[in-house]
Amino acid sequence: MSHGKHREFGLVNSTYTRFVQQLCRDFPREHVPVVLTPLFYPEDSEVAAESSVMDTVWGSQVMEIGYTLRAARTTC
Repeated sequence: MSHGKHREFGLVNSTYTRFVQQLCRDFPREHVPVVLTPLFYPEDSEVAAESSVMDTVWGSQVMEIGYTLRAARTTC
């Protein structure tokens, strides 16, 4: 029902807005599944800084350990 499709179902803008606001109250950003986040929080489309830092740290650790980390299935 996003992107103006709510009108096709007979919902007026105020009803749709209240519905989305209630969903945002019931499901804070930390608890919303990733696939639903753009629908509930379209203004926050950037990746959080904490996740970017974690990606960098993980990549550095893998490079430090070496790619032999997953050389064989038995060592995983």
